[in-house]
Amino acid sequence: MRMGEAGMLDRVQSLLMYDCNQKSIDDIVAGTRVMRSERGNRLPVILPRYLPKVDGFLRDPNAFKDYYSHIQRDMERMVDTLSRRAEEVGSPPQIILEWFGFGGHAKLGVVLHQRLLEKFPEAIFLPIILLPRDHVLEENMRRETWAAYEEMMQLPSPYSSNHAEFRGFPAIITDNRIHRDVRLLDDRLAIGLASLESSMGYKVDSGSLSETVNIFRGYSNGWFGMRVLSRRVDVARATMPHSQELEVANYDAKQLVWETQNAMWDIVDQRRTDLDLAHHRFVETDSLMRMVVGMPIVPADLPKFERDVNDDLDRKDFALAYPNLVWSFAPVNFVQPGADRHMYITLFFPLQDSHIRSITDIMRPSRDDAPAHLSGGLTQTGFGTGHYLGDK
Repeated sequence: MRMGEAGMLDRVQSLLMYDCNQKSIDDIVAGTRVMRSERGNRLPVILPRYLPKVDGFLRDPNAFKDYYSHIQRDMERMVDTLSRRAEEVGSPPQIILEWFGFGGHAKLGVVLHQRLLEKFPEAIFLPIILLPRDHVLEENMRRETWAAYEEMMQLPSPYSSNHAEFRGFPAIITDNRIHRDVRLLDDRLAIGLASLESSMGYKVDSGSLSETVNIFRGYSNGWFGMRVLSRRVDVARATMPHSQELEVANYDAKQLVWETQNAMWDIVDQRRTDLDLAHHRFVETDSLMRMVVGMPIVPADLPKFERDVNDDLDRKDFALAYPNLVWSFAPVNFVQPGADRHMYITLFFPLQDSHIRSITDIMRPSRDDAPAHLSGGLTQTGFGTGHYLGDK
């Protein structure tokens, strides 16, 4: 939906949604109906046909094993459908986004990932990991599902003498501890991803999501975080000669330029923990960072606005303060309830090894936060890179 609002829905080849819960499948069908109609049914939404139980597997990550042969065949059909779609458009997928939760489908996500990797070995994979709030899911994640994830992603293990044998995959870490409304978390995430892709469409040298992921995979085991800042702007309605109606911001007003550069300073402020999508610290380092400024401005008017903002930033030595930061602008009009329009500033940054040694440091910033029955034993509960291997 957000890719459509950014004018980039054509960049989406297919949607593959796996869930064994009938209500979830019905919600997906209803939620994607509008997008499919806008694309003339040229946006395949690929869903499972085999549902062992209408209510899914609930919280049991191993409940699928009794039905595995049927599930496996159904997954192969789904991946074959993706492959046929790629042949139709004449291009294999450039990047495959994977949303990973850690509920009753966690290990099935591992199986599906392997099928996709076999079919599209040249694609860039970007898992988006939602760390759970629910105590039972967190325990399952600690004890076994994180181990399955590590094995799937081929993360380097401290017990391996040959790290070169691991391919490794980057991942965005999100955390529903940030907000109890997961839909709000998902919306900010979607806006950030769509903003980056739309900046690629605006200027050839602005980079893209796949390019950013490929660059960031060399940092911090490939784990990186995201911040999203939303700020209301005053706009004047105008009719545009293309299908996607955009609002035209009054870019001549110095107030808007000031508000934009001020928002850019705010998103790199380490004290603004409300902007993060995961429960980890944003640490200012010399590693590469990527920022996208999404504005409700028509593409023809964006260059002047961009020059005005950059001139203002030059006077305040923004580039000197953040020499490792690359930023670009994108014309986007993400629809929000009501008549207000917003600018969206998105920041991508690697999580640093010195502060994020394992996933444990993201789940619980300090041992003092751990429940009494887990304190002192976190590294032996199947949690954190290589920790599940124990003394092997």
